[in-house]
Amino acid sequence: MYDYTGARTEFRGPTDVAVYLEEIERSLGEFLGEQAGVFHEIISDKVHLDILVFPPNEVRNNWTLVTSGMSDLPMNVPGNLHPREDFERAELIFTLPASWFAAGESGMIPESQLADPNKYWPIRLMKSLARMPHDYGSWIWSSHTVASQGTPPEPYAQNTKMSGVILLRPPSWPDKKDILRAADGTKVNFFAVVPLHADEMTLKLNKGVEALIIALDTAGVSDVLDAGRPSVVKKKRYLGLF
Repeated sequence: MYDYTGARTEFRGPTDVAVYLEEIERSLGEFLGEQAGVFHEIISDKVHLDILVFPPNEVRNNWTLVTSGMSDLPMNVPGNLHPREDFERAELIFTLPASWFAAGESGMIPESQLADPNKYWPIRLMKSLARMPHDYGSWIWSSHTVASQGTPPEPYAQNTKMSGVILLRPPSWPDKKDILRAADGTKVNFFAVVPLHADEMTLKLNKGVEALIIALDTAGVSDVLDAGRPSVVKKKRYLGLF
């Protein structure tokens, strides 16, 4: 688990912006459908993070939000991973139910809905996670878990009790679409952000990621957010003897 309590590097404006944006948009459009628009970042630290918005359609009845810009810079990959360049760059995905936002006339999400903390928190979370490895000179990857701020970790919003995430290869995406091989040969990896309850985070720490994945799969948890879902951790019940 990563809590990132170490020293954060100082503010530094990005030098390379939207390096793989066009290739990402083209690749994702092949199976996510027509893009509704982009949430552009106004002030950027180290990387310029935009959010690509793919609205519900007849093929995929959910909102798909994808970062673009996290992959502009390489992450600090552990020395035991080779070839290093295959693990350096990533983008994040958040999949929301069709009912999460009500699209405006343009198909884009109205600003009024983004002002609601109970609607906006997935966007805030994915931007925070995407900037994290660049802020702390670190690395995040599939099966990594990250807790929210606070001790104990605080729920992300009033409409959910979840306070952590696990990153996974997006299970609802077509085969091999979770990796983009850019024209310059760079490998960009895509990871789904799947929120977790505190006891699910503890399960992973105590029993390992495989135990958590099995529990999530058995309960039917997917990469589409269900903010009110119960924890998949079975509570032990004790019968009193009278």
